[in-house]
Amino acid sequence: MFFRPNRFETLRQLVSFLKPGGQLVFTFPSLGTFDSLFKKVDREMKYRGLKKERRMLTKHIEERPSAGQAQGWLETLNMKKINVTEWPLEVASKSGPEFLEHPLLRGGFLEDIYECFDNHN
Repeated sequence: MFFRPNRFETLRQLVSFLKPGGQLVFTFPSLGTFDSLFKKVDREMKYRGLKKERRMLTKHIEERPSAGQAQGWLETLNMKKINVTEWPLEVASKSGPEFLEHPLLRGGFLEDIYECFDNHN
């Protein structure tokens, strides 16, 4: 789940809807996820002189929470039986259309990249 821009507040609201004994299971792109792909995009942005977009990409990458942060949020919200696991995800992909049309990237990762651009085309 992409809880942007205020992940803790979104999580707090979700927890408020739980019945006693209810469960909350969520997944999100944490630190380390897609790092090689972000680097690939950053190199291309640098090559093309896209300074503003690179700054936005850096900001987006830096705001990704860690598993420790997520656990801290759940503890702050007085959740019990917390189990947090972190598995950074990497996806192998070539360049060009194969990268832009990759089914695992198109639905999330690339949309995050497109947010860095005023013109999404």
